[in-house]
Amino acid sequence: MRTVLLSMLISLLVIILFSVAYCIFRQRLGRTVNEYEENLEKLRLDLYSLNRLVYIPKQDIPSGTVLTRDMFDIVEMKLNIPQAEFIDETDMGKVNMIYLPAGTPVLKMTVADEKLPDDLRELEFNMFLVQSNQKKGDFVDVRIVFPNGENYIVLSKKDR
Repeated sequence: MRTVLLSMLISLLVIILFSVAYCIFRQRLGRTVNEYEENLEKLRLDLYSLNRLVYIPKQDIPSGTVLTRDMFDIVEMKLNIPQAEFIDETDMGKVNMIYLPAGTPVLKMTVADEKLPDDLRELEFNMFLVQSNQKKGDFVDVRIVFPNGENYIVLSKKDR
């Protein structure tokens, strides 16, 4: 009888130990699940905050074209660029300064209020080498030489 009572007591202790361990496990599991759900909600919010409404050209648009609404589709994309950087309805009627390929979002910095004149050039010169034996009235060619050896005449027969 004593052994039966002892075995019942040991069984009861084992059951109590397993019950306590199970309760601790469930509590920690619940905390972990809550943490993951909070992180998941935060990530969903971050992902949602990347939604942008952008204007996408339906076809390639060459530079110098006056933009109209029918040239674009409005598409929602996930981009890490602020919404204010993309063109909107207020930019219709402006002129694009660069070639706009179809299917790419258009940024505000690619459009101008007015058409640029054809003779406007923006250049940066690093250096000009003029020979010591050249005189006023001689003609020179302005070349661009790239590090890979390519050599192009930019301005031809310019009066010195």
